[in-house]
Amino acid sequence: MCQQVSQGSGGQQAAARLPDVYMSVIWHPDTPEVWVAKGFLSGDESEKRALDACADAMGEGCKVGTTWYNDATIVVVNDLVGNVFIYGAATSREAKNGADADCEKFSTECRRAKTIKNSFSREELDFPSGPIARRTFGAVARPKGKIEGKWDDSAWIATGAPGYRVAEETALSQCHKDSGFECDVRVSAGNGLIARVVDDKGHVYWWDVPSDRALDKAIKASCDKQRTCRVVDTFDVRKPGVEIIEVSKSSHPLRGFFALARPSDPEAAKKWRKRALVSGMPSVDAAADAAIAMCEKDSGSKCEAPYKDDDRGTDQFMELTRMGDDSFRSFMGMSQESAETSRYQYCVKHTDESCAAGVTVDLATKASTLLSP
Repeated sequence: MCQQVSQGSGGQQAAARLPDVYMSVIWHPDTPEVWVAKGFLSGDESEKRALDACADAMGEGCKVGTTWYNDATIVVVNDLVGNVFIYGAATSREAKNGADADCEKFSTECRRAKTIKNSFSREELDFPSGPIARRTFGAVARPKGKIEGKWDDSAWIATGAPGYRVAEETALSQCHKDSGFECDVRVSAGNGLIARVVDDKGHVYWWDVPSDRALDKAIKASCDKQRTCRVVDTFDVRKPGVEIIEVSKSSHPLRGFFALARPSDPEAAKKWRKRALVSGMPSVDAAADAAIAMCEKDSGSKCEAPYKDDDRGTDQFMELTRMGDDSFRSFMGMSQESAETSRYQYCVKHTDESCAAGVTVDLATKASTLLSP
């Protein structure tokens, strides 16, 4: 943006550069709304105007999403439960792609909320009008450090709170009141689910996920690449209450670890015509050890429990099918119907395979079973 400046009656001087013009986007974790200030000659001033308006409406917790200047574009995207993703870039395409990618990496049902261009003629404010839509939150707290005794296996979950600070303070307060220890927050989530996840060494993690459909994506994005993770259960943060749970146990598990064991010798495996299944275990090693022991006792052969690459860690049901060549293949799904659909789709794609219906098992159930499709 340049303008020519006349030099009086004599010629002209070099073009002078106009001042930069700034725009800022402010957000708050408790709402999908954003506060926008644009057309300001200072980034600090645009941020201050929007932050002040956000604080007036929401109180503490307002944050700067991003600040850009001149011809840049800022795109705001919301996901299924109202999480906000803000991305600024020099071009509209870069801003759109960046915001979409940030949302799609961790969440589901991403949609464009705003595309913001700067104002060059005057200062402009775009603030939410009317009552602010607030999200409902939940949080998990646990005692800090390594705790011996009664409270070592406990976690406090507060849900149905009208803001993330309320959820966190409720969980922290109840944790300290019951245990007597100083506590910290492991996760907080708005309008969605808190997932309890365990890795193949038995370590427990807490994740914020927008829906059960996002569990698969969350595992791929957040699980340590050297580990295998499984979803144990989920908690809906919209249901009001405060609950103490045992971290190592679940009253309604989605998934623990499972293993299928077979004789190591192919001929023995073909003759035995079964698989030993152990499910609902706290680690993959525990599941494998139990399945191998059951296989060896029943078959009289040395057994193994090979890792299954098609187990994504979130599917609750498995259909074990005997193929036309007498080998076994497993098909996974979040429901019995989806496991059967996976088998059907495989058969359509591999028309030379015989895919008769097999045995379907609920992997959320802790069980030791000999399967013979």
